[in-house]
Amino acid sequence: MKPLFQQQCEALVKTLTEAKANESNALYMNTWVKYNHSCGTAACICGYQALSNNLNLFKKATEWSKDLDTQYFETSSDIAYDLDASCKELFGDEYLACSIFASRAFRRFISARHAEVADEKKLRTFKHLTSENTSLEDAIKYIEFVIEKCKEQSA
Repeated sequence: MKPLFQQQCEALVKTLTEAKANESNALYMNTWVKYNHSCGTAACICGYQALSNNLNLFKKATEWSKDLDTQYFETSSDIAYDLDASCKELFGDEYLACSIFASRAFRRFISARHAEVADEKKLRTFKHLTSENTSLEDAIKYIEFVIEKCKEQSA
């Protein structure tokens, strides 16, 4: 059976791929949905998942807020928490999960480096880790790399 973190990452890739089909390649939720609280950072990855209603792999995110205005934030935060927890279960820490959704490139890169899944030269090839202007395609490419690391870890 696939590790939960791998399944969650696969769900993220599916959601981001669907979002990319409906909008520009920008990783900015306001281009996908009209919502006042989009931050325009990689943290939107959790927001896309929250709005997808594909939450069965995210334990904490299954209870939606009655207040629609806070629903996105609460569910996005719960998805981040779930990613951290399942990543820690597989890898022993949350670094790799944080490298996916941290709002700043520096934090994503440092988290990936601390995860010790690749050398710094390889990590620098991922725009998702090195640019504040990351795109949906950049995020998908990096999460697919994380999925490969999950497969190696669970083999």
